[in-house]
Amino acid sequence: MNKKIVFIFLLSCCIILSNGALAQNVYISEYPPFCYTKDGKVTGFATEIVSEIMQRIGVYNNISSLPWKRAYKYLSDRPDIILFTVTRTKAREELFKWVGPITISSLVFFAKKNSFIKINRMEEAKKLRIGTVQGYSSEKFLIKEGFTNIDSVAGSEKSNPLKLMAGRIDLWATVDIVGIYNARLLGVDRKKMKAIYTIKKQPKYIAFSRQTDDLTIERWQKALNEIRKDGTFDRILSNWMK
Repeated sequence: MNKKIVFIFLLSCCIILSNGALAQNVYISEYPPFCYTKDGKVTGFATEIVSEIMQRIGVYNNISSLPWKRAYKYLSDRPDIILFTVTRTKAREELFKWVGPITISSLVFFAKKNSFIKINRMEEAKKLRIGTVQGYSSEKFLIKEGFTNIDSVAGSEKSNPLKLMAGRIDLWATVDIVGIYNARLLGVDRKKMKAIYTIKKQPKYIAFSRQTDDLTIERWQKALNEIRKDGTFDRILSNWMK
């Protein structure tokens, strides 16, 4: 083989190795306002953060959208996957590698504003109809806690605000920011619903396949830390909170 060709090949391999995530596939599962598709383009608060990280570390992966169950399966089974946003739980801790948090939000129960429902302990919600999404961490958490009164929809949160307003569910278990965003998107006045109980805090992360090398994780985390330190994180967040 020509020495020049061999040199170019070896140089290309070094570049790929030095950039770490060049060969990785980056996915979101629709989770507005963190990450979602609008007019055929992936957007959202977390999407902008991830794009900024990739720009700073010099990798240029496309970000694609997949249904949650498929994206999670890819993350679990394949060596070259990045998925965001993912709730970092004890059960998932050793399954993946993590960069973050991108944000920390609260998992809450929403009820209608004029509802007389009051919850002092989470156990009290077991008597009520609770809306969730299949495969989401909220559903898994409630099932683990012994809840059998769950009305889970497939795909996304989009129908839950309407179900809550129509009285088809009593409570909606979702992340506070996500609930407010989806309600507004569907024309539901956020003043007509209220968070009546905080279940727990939920840190949202970028998850990497377990086989990802530690150097890649370190470079992504360092870039995220710099984004927080120099004010870029707050600027992006403020644009989405208007």
